Amino acid sequence: MDEMTDRGSGAGRVFALVSAILALLGFLPAGFAAMMSVMMFDAPGSDENGLVWALVLGMWAAPLVCVATAVAGFIAASRFTRRRAVVLVGLPVAWFAYMAVMVMLLENNCGGQFSC
Repeated sequence: MDEMTDRGSGAGRVFALVSAILALLGFLPAGFAAMMSVMMFDAPGSDENGLVWALVLGMWAAPLVCVATAVAGFIAASRFTRRRAVVLVGLPVAWFAYMAVMVMLLENNCGGQFSC
């Protein structure tokens, strides 16, 4: 059997289930942040800044990432494999990395200002 498709133990299933529940709990704050993200365009000229648009799109993706992580977690809990665990962990990690890069780019290019 391939190492990436090797069946995991009960601990892997618990990890997947806990991850799915945490992702569902994160849905409400992520939805609130997505609703409030339009406030980033309050500064004059910020609607023309591509980095602000990229940051807002990332915030709008947060509820979708929570739902996708929850679905992946419940699927991984029912039929756990290491490959599904990698996908389960990879979704939120990729989103956090994207958001961190956008914030760093905004800080470096615009001095942290939304209108530059």
